[in-house]
Amino acid sequence: SRCNRLSDTILQMLQLTNLQSKDNKSSIWVEIDLSQELEWSIKQIQFIAARKNIHIKTDLKETKALVVQEQIRVLFSNMLSNAVNYSYPNKTVSISCYINKFSKPVIIFEDQGIGIAADKISKIFDEYYRTVEAVEHNKYSSGLGLAIVKKIAKSHAIDIIVESVQNKGTKFTLVFNKNA
Repeated sequence: SRCNRLSDTILQMLQLTNLQSKDNKSSIWVEIDLSQELEWSIKQIQFIAARKNIHIKTDLKETKALVVQEQIRVLFSNMLSNAVNYSYPNKTVSISCYINKFSKPVIIFEDQGIGIAADKISKIFDEYYRTVEAVEHNKYSSGLGLAIVKKIAKSHAIDIIVESVQNKGTKFTLVFNKNA
């Protein structure tokens, strides 16, 4: 168990280092349907959700975007694993994907979990930052997941809006600003 956690932490450290040092011009940008990538990511996390009896509810519309596919998979995996890991058992994680009125792709991850205090939201994307509540709820997190999300979002011109209420849940809205 400790070896698996250490392995996951090392993998996240490598991902973060790779994102920090990588020249984005060498990345391969492709147009993909974000809803299909979300479906793939949901399948990867489904067994953890089932173990906690967390239902994953989706509303996924076809949504094209220009992205680096492997980076978007990492971003989605981090967002989904956080939503599941910080939700209370027997609750729901909702994911939606659509094109907004400004013709921009939007993805929303919403959980029913521990939430984040308003004064701590500005810090959650910092490397290794974890709230006291997050540590109590999930002792095994590395504190790197949202730092990785932030790097990928920046390279993809994705705005992230965070709304949260302690003990009720958190909603992350991702707005893609790069046209497909």
